[in-house]
Amino acid sequence: MSERAPMTEADLLELIGDPDEVARELEEFSGFMRTFEANRDRFLREHPNMWVAVCRDGTLVAETQTELLAELDRRGARGHACIEFMDTQPRILIL
Repeated sequence: MSERAPMTEADLLELIGDPDEVARELEEFSGFMRTFEANRDRFLREHPNMWVAVCRDGTLVAETQTELLAELDRRGARGHACIEFMDTQPRILIL
């Protein structure tokens, strides 16, 4: 069995990208999550059983996940959004 060479800094940068850009994107996503959580009750009330996304362009709503993802793709925001189904009767899971 051959041993793998240790990862260099250049290998790591190629794998994850620029650390400053990664940190910026994580902070942006954290903001989307904070906005989503702060508005969850309103989203449930105003958009029951709909798909909701919070992204750079604000809040997007669609009847199906496919429609929501298509709109996010159109805006170039699929990888930059917090997405959730506003289920009015969520299942309780006992794990």
